[in-house]
Amino acid sequence: MEMQYCPLFSGFILALLFLALPPSAEITSDGEALLVFLQSVKGNKGILHDWNSLDSSPCDWTGILCSPAGRVVNISFSSVQLEGSIPPQFGSLGALRYLRLASTNLTGTIPKELCNCSSLEVLDLSANNLSGVIPSDIGQLHKLRELRLELNQIQGPIPSGLGNCTGIRTLTLHDNQLGGSLPPELGLLRNLESFRAGGNQYLSGRIPPELANCTNLLVLGLAATIITGFIPPAFGKLSNLTVLSLYQANLSGTIPSELGSCSRLQCLYLYENMFSGRLPRELGQLKELSSLFLWGNELTGIIPPEMGSLVN
Repeated sequence: MEMQYCPLFSGFILALLFLALPPSAEITSDGEALLVFLQSVKGNKGILHDWNSLDSSPCDWTGILCSPAGRVVNISFSSVQLEGSIPPQFGSLGALRYLRLASTNLTGTIPKELCNCSSLEVLDLSANNLSGVIPSDIGQLHKLRELRLELNQIQGPIPSGLGNCTGIRTLTLHDNQLGGSLPPELGLLRNLESFRAGGNQYLSGRIPPELANCTNLLVLGLAATIITGFIPPAFGKLSNLTVLSLYQANLSGTIPSELGSCSRLQCLYLYENMFSGRLPRELGQLKELSSLFLWGNELTGIIPPEMGSLVN
């Protein structure tokens, strides 16, 4: 006997099959923020070939690392022509610890929302085409250890709020268009090892003596700026300093004898300023000194005989 077709029964079976299927996956909020960045990329999208909006998580995408809980903790690309911009949505990446996008031809500005990434430890946006200013709220990033913004077109002042980032060790801001004076709050960065802000032709004012409180400093660079005044004698406290680069600025006064206490100093670049007076004989105590550039100043007197012992 031929079985009669029953539309009602068939619909019931289809409904059961539909309920048995797994629900369609929706990508996480972290993934959504990354997809906004993907939309801005105009260059080499090939490296982002596996950034798929149909995935439920971005944790297997190129350049992305996640925590065991599935939150994005690391975004890392370098020397890739992405030609994108940093979206404000990155501010929702609450677990992000490392954002490294050096030499990726980024444009646009640093969004202020990035200061909401309270877990951020490393922010490296160096060697791009970023413009605008350093967000004034950057001091909210209390866990920051490295801030690398050099070789961009960033303008405006160095925010005083950076003094709140007391764990920072590397602060490289050189070769931008920064202006204004150095905030004395930088002296609160007791863990700072490298501070480079040279090559900012509008950076002015005096060198704050508070920088001498950064006794872990290894490298201090403020060359090719229009900073004025004198070298703070308190710099003699920087016993770990290996490089002091202050050339091509508007510094004046005498070279402080206290620099002779910087016993690890290897490179002292003071050329093309307006220093006057005699060379302090205390420079002869710098037994590790290998480079001393002083031309283009108004120095007088003889070279101290103590400097004859500088065998390096």
